[in-house]
Amino acid sequence: MSDKKTVTIWLSGLAIAGVLYGVFHFKDQLFTSNENSASFDATNVVADTTTNTSTNTSNNEAAASNSSTETSNNVEETTKDSYSSVASITKENVGDTITIKGAIQSQSKSKDGKHTFLTVADEASNTITVPIFADKHISNEFKTNEEYLFTGLVDEYNNELEVIPQKPEDIAPVQKQVDVSEDTVGQTKTIKASVLTKYEHPDGHTFMNVLVQDSKQELEIPIFKNLNFDDSKITINALIEVSGVVTVYNDKLEIVPKNVTDIKVITPGDDSKVTLVPIGKLTEQDRGTMHQVQGYVTDATEHDGHLFFTFVDKEKKHSIKGVLFRADGNEISGRKTKILSVSKDKFPIRILAMVDVYKNELELIIDKVYNDYNG
Repeated sequence: MSDKKTVTIWLSGLAIAGVLYGVFHFKDQLFTSNENSASFDATNVVADTTTNTSTNTSNNEAAASNSSTETSNNVEETTKDSYSSVASITKENVGDTITIKGAIQSQSKSKDGKHTFLTVADEASNTITVPIFADKHISNEFKTNEEYLFTGLVDEYNNELEVIPQKPEDIAPVQKQVDVSEDTVGQTKTIKASVLTKYEHPDGHTFMNVLVQDSKQELEIPIFKNLNFDDSKITINALIEVSGVVTVYNDKLEIVPKNVTDIKVITPGDDSKVTLVPIGKLTEQDRGTMHQVQGYVTDATEHDGHLFFTFVDKEKKHSIKGVLFRADGNEISGRKTKILSVSKDKFPIRILAMVDVYKNELELIIDKVYNDYNG
């Protein structure tokens, strides 16, 4: 019996060991399977994240590209129109600098009287507030119902958007186009224009060809001798304001000022920007235009107060006739002295002149004699 018990106990232990082995083996497989499963899931997560990130990045880049395109289009539109409508301004524009065009509907002051608040309406009657703060040193003299261009930072105050100019140049009145035509002959008109050419007549008159600022129309401005106007104040490219009667002379429209006060220089000109042209390049196509020309003066002679000479280039291959008409004033005397001096000493000289044609020959009508020569 003892041997049977021993065998039974031994078999029972072996069975228990087998069961335990099976359990632990199964558990080990279960953990291994879970780890592999976790690894698989992690791989899938990484793959999904990478794929999604890549897709999102691609989408974001596409969105950025679209946004860039839209921004570019918006900038192009703004540049094209030069100003934004009030309705197009949103809270997203806070901090942006924009320009609006509108008429002043009303004006009010702060309690201390230092600041001005304008209500501005665009063409569609949309309104916005334009505060003029004292620390910006902007003039507060505005005309109600007049149109202006306002440039400034977009801000929000009390849930209302506003455009805040930062400097005096940020506010400019809108120039209304002036009708100068044969239909307005006999009427008095005021224009702002840049000076294209200036010609001093032997009898002391000055004739200017100007480009009107708003309409881009070319007009003639005769300043007659009896006005006693010092035309040395007006140089090429100057911005001037002229008031006068509209007339027609030689089929050309002109505005004739009646008084010295009818002619004002707004911005001095800069004739240094006028093109320097070699004498040999001048043709009849240049008639009526201003150019800088340089060379040597020969055959200078005076007649009835006028100075006639020949202008020759450095290589002495090309020449053109030049004339300085007589006129009162030290300015003309100074030009004449310079021309005669360089003619005698055989020095080169640089001049500003209008190209003209006289008796089928090109000539230069001198407007200015420079002190230097671009050799």
